[in-house]
Amino acid sequence: MSVKTAVEDSMPPEIPTRSQFNEITLDIIKNISREFNLSNITYINLFNNNLTKIGEICTLINLKILNLSFNMIEEIEGLQNCNFLIKIDLHNNYLRQIKGLEGKTQLTYLDVSCNRIDDIRSLDHIKS
Repeated sequence: MSVKTAVEDSMPPEIPTRSQFNEITLDIIKNISREFNLSNITYINLFNNNLTKIGEICTLINLKILNLSFNMIEEIEGLQNCNFLIKIDLHNNYLRQIKGLEGKTQLTYLDVSCNRIDDIRSLDHIKS
């Protein structure tokens, strides 16, 4: 797991082990990033952390890249204020449908492979 901000490109901070949480909260984001001005966070990588919910990502209003692959997420939620997202990686989760990405006009990359999606019509609102 790693978090990058627009002003910090140093080594990723020390992180909790995968089994310590299952939902993203503001406290976790602040602890991991050591960045209390959450509007500076542009990249977050929560790959393979046994997450079941996306949680409070919506507070990261300048987020551009989000990696939540290899988790146990069933629903895309909490991204309503992340209007600058250009890349979302949700492969290898438990998604059944694609909802919650409405209004993401800057999104150029979306990976939802290896999920349980049975109807791709829910992607109609995303530009090709």
